[in-house]
Amino acid sequence: MDEKVTSLTREQCEFACKMVCRWMNICEDNKRGSSSADVDHSALLRRMLMGGPIHENPPPKRYSYPCWALVEEDEIEIQNMHEYDIDIEGMKGTVVVDQAREYEWVDKEKKIIKHTRLGIEYQYSEREVTPDARHLRKGLNPEDHKYTGKFLKRLNDPPTGKEEIWTGRDGSGR
Repeated sequence: MDEKVTSLTREQCEFACKMVCRWMNICEDNKRGSSSADVDHSALLRRMLMGGPIHENPPPKRYSYPCWALVEEDEIEIQNMHEYDIDIEGMKGTVVVDQAREYEWVDKEKKIIKHTRLGIEYQYSEREVTPDARHLRKGLNPEDHKYTGKFLKRLNDPPTGKEEIWTGRDGSGR
């Protein structure tokens, strides 16, 4: 626990209790238990405690962690995107974004991919990026550290029909 935080205010405590109860109800509604390990690992619970909205479906992942930016922002910078070009366990043609094998091509020529579960389409692009000086060691010139950034621009909104409320657990059952 952060040493700077000593206790919650009465309002913060009430908010936290309400959010934990709501999260537990979501778990129950989806026929999933809620143990202390679930509380400790739940990205959804943390999001709720920070006041973030709950989506009808879990967002796409990046590096095995939910990435709400992929459903909430118009464009985000990613680190890596590639396609399986050999058939490994039936994965040939699967598009991988930041270690998430959840995409497929819609139009290779226009560089449009689709998240297979949510149906959200993104257009891939690359462009030169000048880093923010705050992210560089003091004294370095951002102009000397330009790089080619990779971006996904969201082309449509996620579905709005209620299919499943996400409990914040990954596919491993946690």
